[in-house]
Amino acid sequence: MHKRDCCLQKQMDQSKSRQSAIKPEDRLVFFLHINTFDEDFERMTAAGVQFEESPHKEPYGQVAVFQDPFGNHWDLLQLSS
Repeated sequence: MHKRDCCLQKQMDQSKSRQSAIKPEDRLVFFLHINTFDEDFERMTAAGVQFEESPHKEPYGQVAVFQDPFGNHWDLLQLSS
């Protein structure tokens, strides 16, 4: 079995008053933690997911960013060992 976890990070400034429309900067940021980055990236690309950038390495792991149909940003992320 491949391990996949989802983690949410609230990006909203708590000092803002509640508004009826959510601005892009107030959206949640999602992290999809995986342990088979290359395989999952290829599978998602083949399924039509449009990534905003090419996969790249960060000190914490390998990452690529995409948006869901609602405009939320997702980090496809495999943490470094």
